[in-house]
Amino acid sequence: MVYRLIIFISLTIMLAVSAASCSGPETKAPESTAQSANVPAAPSPQTSKSKPDPKAPIPQRTPARGVTAADIAKIKWLQGSWRGTGAPKPFFNRYKVGATTLDIESFDDEAMTRKADTAHYEIKDGMFQTPEGKDRFAASEITSDYIQFVTLTGKSEAFKMERVGDGTVKATIEGTGDDGNPYRMSYILEPLKK
Repeated sequence: MVYRLIIFISLTIMLAVSAASCSGPETKAPESTAQSANVPAAPSPQTSKSKPDPKAPIPQRTPARGVTAADIAKIKWLQGSWRGTGAPKPFFNRYKVGATTLDIESFDDEAMTRKADTAHYEIKDGMFQTPEGKDRFAASEITSDYIQFVTLTGKSEAFKMERVGDGTVKATIEGTGDDGNPYRMSYILEPLKK
C-alpha cells in the first residue's frame, strides 16, 4: 500500500499532494469540518527546520467544499515535468493544470516514453477530486504554495505537494500502516530539464 501511494504521489502530489512550509515537526491539527479550499483548516503544520516526527499522530482532515477555478489557478506552479528523488529509484511525472482539472502522468523513464500510470482530478460536487478509481483523493486545502489531499477511499492516507523556494516541490505522504502506526515520507521533485 505504501509503495502504491509513492507511485500515486509521483503521479500527483500536485499534489500533489503533498505542503505547508519546507520541513519541520508535524503537529496535530484540530478536527475540522468541510470548508472552502480558500481557507486553510489550521495553521501550516510545519514551522521549523527540524525533520518531522514520522510517528506523530496523523491530523484528521476533510475534503474542501466549494472549490473553484480560482483555487485551481493557485497551483499553476506545479505544471511541467519533474524528476522525483527520495524513493528507492527516481520517478518521473508530468503535471498539466487546466482551468478546473489536473492531469498527472507517471513514467518509468526520464525520457517519459514508458507511461506507468495516470491520475485525473476535476472539480465535481464542489470538491477537487479523482472521481473514479480504486484509490481516490480530494483536496483538503489549496493555497498558492501547497495543495493537501486526503483519501476518499482509504483509512487516513493523505499527501501534500508544496512549492519550495529553490524551484523544487516537496511531496509528503502520511497515513496509518497496517500495524496501526502512523508514517510520513517525503520526496523532492526537481524540474526535469529537456
